[in-house]
Amino acid sequence: MSSSTPTKNSNTAEGIDPDFASLLTTHDIKEPNISAIVRLHPNLLAQLDAAFRRHHWLVKTTGVGEVLDRHCRSSNRGRKKAGLDGALYYALQLTAVFTTGQATIEQMYVVAQSLPLPTRIEFGIVVYKDKKKVRELTRKQLYTMTEGLGRNLSYTTDCLTDAERQLPHADQRAILQTRQAERHAVVTDFVTRLLKGTHLINIEHGTYAIDDTSIWAWSKAPHSSRHLGGGQDRPLADEDTADVPPHDSSRAAEAQDNATPGDVEDPDPDGTPDATEVKGEHKERQDPAPWLCPDAAWGGKTAKSGAQVGIYGYKAHVIVNTNDPAGKQALPVLIQALELTPANEDVVDVSLRLIDQIRARAPFVRLIGDRHYGYKRFDRWAMELWRRRIHQVLDLRADKPGVMDQYGSKVIDGRPHCPRMGAHLETLVPSDEPEKQTEFRQQIAEREKFALRMVKGPLASPGKTAAGEHDPKLGITRWQCPAVAGTVGCPLRPGTVGLARQAGAPVVPHPPEAEVDQDLPRCCTQQTIQIESGTPMKYLQEEYWGSKEWGLIYALRSAVEAVFGNIKNRGTEDVRRGFVQVVGLPLVTLAVAAAAACHNIRILEKHGRESGEQFASPLMNHPVDGELIESLVLRGDEVFEHLERTAA
Repeated sequence: MSSSTPTKNSNTAEGIDPDFASLLTTHDIKEPNISAIVRLHPNLLAQLDAAFRRHHWLVKTTGVGEVLDRHCRSSNRGRKKAGLDGALYYALQLTAVFTTGQATIEQMYVVAQSLPLPTRIEFGIVVYKDKKKVRELTRKQLYTMTEGLGRNLSYTTDCLTDAERQLPHADQRAILQTRQAERHAVVTDFVTRLLKGTHLINIEHGTYAIDDTSIWAWSKAPHSSRHLGGGQDRPLADEDTADVPPHDSSRAAEAQDNATPGDVEDPDPDGTPDATEVKGEHKERQDPAPWLCPDAAWGGKTAKSGAQVGIYGYKAHVIVNTNDPAGKQALPVLIQALELTPANEDVVDVSLRLIDQIRARAPFVRLIGDRHYGYKRFDRWAMELWRRRIHQVLDLRADKPGVMDQYGSKVIDGRPHCPRMGAHLETLVPSDEPEKQTEFRQQIAEREKFALRMVKGPLASPGKTAAGEHDPKLGITRWQCPAVAGTVGCPLRPGTVGLARQAGAPVVPHPPEAEVDQDLPRCCTQQTIQIESGTPMKYLQEEYWGSKEWGLIYALRSAVEAVFGNIKNRGTEDVRRGFVQVVGLPLVTLAVAAAAACHNIRILEKHGRESGEQFASPLMNHPVDGELIESLVLRGDEVFEHLERTAA
């Protein structure tokens, strides 16, 4: 990377207003001169200043600063101190994530002190009167606001007052549930507003990908739970076929009988044990020790090796837009909706909440998820998507349910097939070996010809969905014999055998026989058959599973995986253990939402440079003079430059 030598005063923006010149020479100012310690790109401070300004604009225009103002005070007593409001607080956190890869109070303070003096004066970070400093933002103010936000937005028993704790348990539970719901709504509104402010493109194709990623808690797990092998948010059995009740998050922290210490993935294996240990029997409601996170829990995650490992902390449930399935134009992949939950919480309810957030503002046609979502009970996942007129796109596990009978047809992977289809086509499993995968594709193409043609899909009617009414035909499908549809020939369907042979299509071997037509399977005699909603149809998808068309759509799921890898990259938002050093879902959510917003802004900037598309928004105020630095990571007095693209 080519870079000119920074000037002596490179820590202040060039072209400084003469009115501030005298202030720069006063002994009262301790201007942090980072460039005197480390060789900096000459455009660093201009970019830092621009980043802070766009973040402050985002916080102000979306109203999230006002949301924080309403919930930041530890007490309503006394007069609110001047110098720090919700907008400035969160703008500093956003800028800290952008420049340092950390959302900590210390890095927020470093950013505040590193901004050019005119900017600090303009935004009230430092106040001068008669050329003397009379007030300056302190670490204590940032800590105090953080503590107030944590206390006022807590999802735990801390939100009960001492007087409320003396009430009967039933009354306490009612108050707690109401207050938790209200506070959860505040945090959800905050994240929704913030992310919507970064959505500078319209997603007309309506295709999205969903997944969750692990966020390790800053506090370590209590010693009493260190041996757990992981939570139960990713069950090892299909909910519709396993002899177990649906997931209950209240029991998800129970240990698995065969769990071993080796199953637990520890991000800090060399760390020393915590001095405090939780003792005593479990209580229905218990205040955790101050060093413990009240909302963190053990959950499961799939390691890169494919094994199930444990994680103590949270899950970030994320929906992103994919590229255009029709390939008409390249689109930036942005985080559209986000919510954090304890790591052991089931994915269904939170996923549906995120879906509804997006549906309220944009078309939503299909949702691409991994195999985990296909394990959910039929009425909990597939039916809820169809109720919202959303097609599911899922990969299927090797241990998926086998053939099920519906009116004589063989239902496989959510689609009915000819009852005389060869048994060798019933159980098909993809492979990582090229030769076996080629054979799998060929067998899928052959089996698809024996599938009944869908005449009526499972989606609710548009009118019922728009009116919010229940559609009695939800999930009910209608199908046509493949011989009538023209994909195979069958002696039971006059004239189809000759046509099939002319077209090179297969002919049904050994069709069902009966003395009277009434004894034949309905799918062999009726023009169409109707299949009611139920477990056999839970895997029904828009495209035939395993086909080339299905593969092209499912490949778009890589968008959400790419986002996770992007925001956890050391050179970008660096979301990993230590990224945020607070406990409690509300505060951790604010930090992860800041990373999501920074990701969206960065991706939009990159898309604009590469495509030439211009966005008329103050968010796109990146300095254009000199080289473009995609990510600047400050670690105290050190600055690491990560140059991904040099302007032409």
